[in-house]
Amino acid sequence: MYAFSFAYFALISGIYAISFWLPTILKDNGVTSILQVGWLTAIPYAVTIIAMVMIGRSSDKTRERKWHAVTPAVLAAAGLLTAAFTSSIFGVSFVGMIIATACLWGAYTVFWALPAAHLKGTAAAGGIALINSIGLLGGFVSPFIIGIIKDATGSTQYGLVFIVILVLAGAAVLFRTLSGTKLPAETPPAPAADRIETL
Repeated sequence: MYAFSFAYFALISGIYAISFWLPTILKDNGVTSILQVGWLTAIPYAVTIIAMVMIGRSSDKTRERKWHAVTPAVLAAAGLLTAAFTSSIFGVSFVGMIIATACLWGAYTVFWALPAAHLKGTAAAGGIALINSIGLLGGFVSPFIIGIIKDATGSTQYGLVFIVILVLAGAAVLFRTLSGTKLPAETPPAPAADRIETL
């Protein structure tokens, strides 16, 4: 349960870091028009809608959860790392942010099928509440830490690197926790595509 909590904390940290800092990152990359920042900020989330549906449906169709959660998380970390170190090349950096946003939300979509499949009986409600409570702390921690790092360095680059490390750690914990487990054949899986929740 605590492993799920940390993995969710890592995902939420990445999601909120992008949501909170994307306009600033775009400005750091040379986008000065407020209108352009607004339109460009919307693009990653338009792609995200498609990614969430596709990843969720694929996970439900194959009855596989581990790789459908871990792989997008790792790809998101790669996207963030690319964005952090290619700020001078806007196109490459922006594609990295799009990949990071879409993959983090894709991993989030599948994640919530995992506790429902592994926690049974009366433990399920309390366990899911604990996971959600601990995980959502990432929505406060990650923007705050990025802000501290930006004040200290004058750049969001190393703040994004911190988020990359955190997301990779969450993916590693999730991978280790789910290794050797599978959904039971006699019971239907908790749908991933239908478990897209509002933060």
